[in-house]
Amino acid sequence: MLSSLQMEEMAQGAHGSGHLFSWLLRRDKEEEGEEMVVPWCSQAEVPSHPSIGCFVTHCDWNSTSESLARGVRMEAFPQWTDQQTNAMLIEN
Repeated sequence: MLSSLQMEEMAQGAHGSGHLFSWLLRRDKEEEGEEMVVPWCSQAEVPSHPSIGCFVTHCDWNSTSESLARGVRMEAFPQWTDQQTNAMLIEN
């Protein structure tokens, strides 16, 4: 789970990037401008959508393998257990 500071910094980076983004968070739906924050989405469908240029992932095995199979660029943000290893395998 992200700390409040981590969440704030990631939000500032996403807003400041100049690109549209979608953000999956486990809370009520929020909309701000053209960006969207939603509480649930299809984990298999999002990385394969043609508009996705980069997928920021906590590197659980499902999202990692689905993104690799679809050739999606990933930004690894592992939190615990096997996610550190998965992130290392993505990078290398």
